[in-house]
Amino acid sequence: MQLKGKLTTWNDDKGYGFITPIGSQKKIFVHISSFLNRQKRPVIGDILYYNIARDKKGKLCATNVATNIATPKMDEGKLNILSLVFTIVFVAGVGWLFLNGKITSSFMLLYLATSLIAFILYAIDKYQSTTNGQRIPENTLNLIALLGGWPGGIVAQEFLRHKSKKKSFRSTFFIMVFLNIIGLLFLITVGKASLF
Repeated sequence: MQLKGKLTTWNDDKGYGFITPIGSQKKIFVHISSFLNRQKRPVIGDILYYNIARDKKGKLCATNVATNIATPKMDEGKLNILSLVFTIVFVAGVGWLFLNGKITSSFMLLYLATSLIAFILYAIDKYQSTTNGQRIPENTLNLIALLGGWPGGIVAQEFLRHKSKKKSFRSTFFIMVFLNIIGLLFLITVGKASLF
């Protein structure tokens, strides 16, 4: 269950401070790495939503800290649903193109393989983000999307709840989706979409 509090102390140079829970005077330690959105720096007076955990020394600290309730906003939810619907329509369209001889089976396998790779990379990156491990570069995720793995990327963003709110990443990601679809249309009209 998420708790609500106010950021009452913050040292921006060191990246930590304290949250005072609403209705309590006991302060909870918070580190910048615990914030879900690091694009906006915390400011004293921010109302925060967070979970409680214990650090390596056994002291209470805030985790999964957000400046708004960590559930999708209405607009974000609609955008995610539209992305999934678009992906389903695209996959159905690719299936139709295959059945009508417009693309080869190797082309379909390319989309399937790159989508599976994309989903696995998202899963690894999400795990690494929770353990402070080696992250998958965003350029790698976007390259896989450009090569045809974007359907797997969209499914991963929705069901793993990873990279689904970072606007800068999503903007680049959807440019890769657009370029991939333009490439597919070019191959269908000019190159007969035969990979091998």
